[in-house]
Amino acid sequence: MKKVILGDTIVFTTTLHEVDDTAITSGAVNLDVTDSSGSLVLSENIVHTTDGTYTETKSTVGWALGPIRQNWTAKTTGGTQSFIGDNEVKIVNAGTPFQTYVFESELESYFSDIRDYLDNQSEDQVIAAYKYTNRLLDGLGYHTPVKKNDDGFYDQSVRDYNAWDAIYRIVKNNQINQVDRSEEPWYFGFKDERDMVYNDWKTKKVTFKNKTSPGEAGVGPSSRTQGSSVGTMLTNHDEIYGNGFSGADFRRTWSVEITGTGTSGGVRECSFKWDNDGMGTLTGTTSDGWTHLDSECYVRFNMGTSTGTENIFVVGDKWTWETNPVRNQTGGRNIAKGY
Repeated sequence: MKKVILGDTIVFTTTLHEVDDTAITSGAVNLDVTDSSGSLVLSENIVHTTDGTYTETKSTVGWALGPIRQNWTAKTTGGTQSFIGDNEVKIVNAGTPFQTYVFESELESYFSDIRDYLDNQSEDQVIAAYKYTNRLLDGLGYHTPVKKNDDGFYDQSVRDYNAWDAIYRIVKNNQINQVDRSEEPWYFGFKDERDMVYNDWKTKKVTFKNKTSPGEAGVGPSSRTQGSSVGTMLTNHDEIYGNGFSGADFRRTWSVEITGTGTSGGVRECSFKWDNDGMGTLTGTTSDGWTHLDSECYVRFNMGTSTGTENIFVVGDKWTWETNPVRNQTGGRNIAKGY
């Protein structure tokens, strides 16, 4: 599914031809777009551009996060036709690309027919499986999220668990009303594959190559402690940016507070002050790109739920988070097999 950041523009395009492949250049073409909340965010007559192509450019400011739905209607000499456009588009927040141990596109290497079961909710199922993977690891005493190894990949066992659980969720959601209740559903086989990985963790048959986890040695997620503006501030707690927290002295509480709003309280113009339990008060300017504070701790700002008509930040907005010094995480012992 294609991702479009909230506030960016989308170019909607369709091409119309007669049965003999002659371009239709004078059709009355209308496009309706509905966001994930059910709101009609676009309803326009689309102008022909060239060679039977009709194009409309639209800003996504104010749209709900999630998948959108396109419905085209074309009135031509051949009559009226309605058709659904490319609905593989999802509106996402600039600062919330969710970390997972596998991508939806990788599931096919586990189950070759998975494409027959994918829908607009499949990516959410991969994320749900990622969260469940971390809950189980937490319960076994490991700290999450698991950190990537030096080769840039996650340990194979966590990738496998995330993948099998996601496949189980996706197929189950598709087949829930199509199975014989008197028999165990065929897709339980994916759950069995998943559970075998968990048993390897539980019995210490596997170890993790990387002994450090950002969950126990790194940057924590931010939490708003003052203010009620629509804007948000994020840390690199899930290691989507930076080289891993490098602080090694003691647990610290960090804070960022908005001190000025520029001309309109926009994402790229507000001044802020920050502190980390020892460096004193330092200053910076908000940005939708990553800003380095210290020790590989980064922050970034985004518009949150702003529709573009109000101040995104106000003076006094404040966020805090914690960092933990680098310590080692112990993996499994008595390794019977590895990944």
